[in-house]
Amino acid sequence: VSMGDLNELNISTITVIDGSVTNVTNVTVTLDPVLFEHRGVYICYTSVVDVASEYILLLDFPPFTVDISRDYSGTLYAGDPLTLSCTIILHSLVDIPVIITNQWTKNMMNINESSITETITETDTNRYTAALDFYSLSADDDGEYKCIVLVNANTTDSYINSNVSNEVSTEITVELEELLSCKNVTFLPRSVAITWTEPERAVQDGYLLGYYLQCETNNSHELVLEVNISAQNSPVTNYTINFLTPHTSYVCGFSVLTMAGLGPEMMCEFETAQDVPEDVPERFSSTPAVFSITFTWLPPSIPNGIIIQYNLTVYNINTGATTTYIINSLQDSYIVNFNSSQRYDAYLSAGTVAGYGPPAYVFGRTAPNLPGAVIILNTEALNASTVQLTWLTVSQQNVNITHYIVSVSKYEGEKLYNRNISVSSDLQVIVNGFAGEVPYVATVKAFNDLGQVILSNQTIVFTEEEVPPSPTNIRVLRLNGTHINISWSLIPITEARGFIQSYLIRYQTNDDRKRQIYIVSVPATDSSVVIDGLDPD
Repeated sequence: VSMGDLNELNISTITVIDGSVTNVTNVTVTLDPVLFEHRGVYICYTSVVDVASEYILLLDFPPFTVDISRDYSGTLYAGDPLTLSCTIILHSLVDIPVIITNQWTKNMMNINESSITETITETDTNRYTAALDFYSLSADDDGEYKCIVLVNANTTDSYINSNVSNEVSTEITVELEELLSCKNVTFLPRSVAITWTEPERAVQDGYLLGYYLQCETNNSHELVLEVNISAQNSPVTNYTINFLTPHTSYVCGFSVLTMAGLGPEMMCEFETAQDVPEDVPERFSSTPAVFSITFTWLPPSIPNGIIIQYNLTVYNINTGATTTYIINSLQDSYIVNFNSSQRYDAYLSAGTVAGYGPPAYVFGRTAPNLPGAVIILNTEALNASTVQLTWLTVSQQNVNITHYIVSVSKYEGEKLYNRNISVSSDLQVIVNGFAGEVPYVATVKAFNDLGQVILSNQTIVFTEEEVPPSPTNIRVLRLNGTHINISWSLIPITEARGFIQSYLIRYQTNDDRKRQIYIVSVPATDSSVVIDGLDPD
């Protein structure tokens, strides 16, 4: 054999058959399996006759397999990276050096683009991988990709037919990029502005008609919007959804509309912002006692958010004092200390992070301390720093009073005066140390021989009054084409610089040709007013 002695080839089977009948002797050389090293010219010599015959053993390169895969099996979007891998597996008996070349084609055309990289590496014995890397997919990358592989023996040996090839192909479909992103949603209580980017493929191919948007509530699945947004005349990248409900979860489906129909639907979930409550706290009521009032209520039926607190404002009609209490949202009742036989108005509003809603209203009067017995308390400012207090007990029955205690304090502040007065004294005192424009509370309490308060009265005192400051938190809400609601925060007594008699609302038209000015007076206890009869134009 041209490649060497048979013994060197480790030929394991040499059989000599005595053909005595036919006088034919066969010598058989068995090659199992046939290896590349068995290629060449085989010569048979005999000792009987000096004759030699030869046989040329040519080897074909064995077939190999080619498989194609990609590193991501999901939906591909424009801008995504991608790697196509062409796996080449040679026959296990190939033990000679080889040269492997491959060519990638797209739609039968050779690939030659700067954004695509081709590599081929040996990953194991007789196993190679040819890779095609896309750094950023675009709509133009749609198509059929084919991996063509050619294998040659790395030798000039004429006994090997080594030129063998194989190929495999795959389809790539690049979808439009995901259009809708919840991160780009602008949250408001009753409207949401969504934005998106134009789909690259639709713009390039020139068949973009617009977009289809459908929204529903996330819990009840109530359809709130279904609209086709046209983009044929000019680019459109935003849309505002109106008439939504505050503090409500919605889910929207968004699709590209082309001549071919609707593209894949992108989903987005969002929750509208909180707003002030729509209505008043329900079942607001008061239960007056002699020296206290118990208020009870239930949350508003349309809170428009999470109720975080309640604002309870109690106005003492007798003294003109207004007190505001901020109450935890977990409470549904509150007790306010009050003097006996005092008339009051009370307002309760529920509040979210967006502010307070409209107030519920109750009124009433505390019970008298003793039937037919009251303390009449009068105050007179002698000057900016001095006040004279005078009181008188009026009774239609026997009321056992042992002494009085007279006290004067700054409104919700430090005590200015406190004195025990006997019943035999003149029922009046002069108190100094007042400051102008500052509210003080003067209180007279009558005690019995057990040390119990049996009568009490108090009043607010100003020695000087000044123009009050402007109210705050002024809001205007359009109710319809001819009505608006104007609301504000009541000025606390501690900031009022005196007793507020009323609020004046001044409004005017904005047309210079027919400018008109209107003034409305509102009682000092009110914090809102409805203006009607407006010209919608």
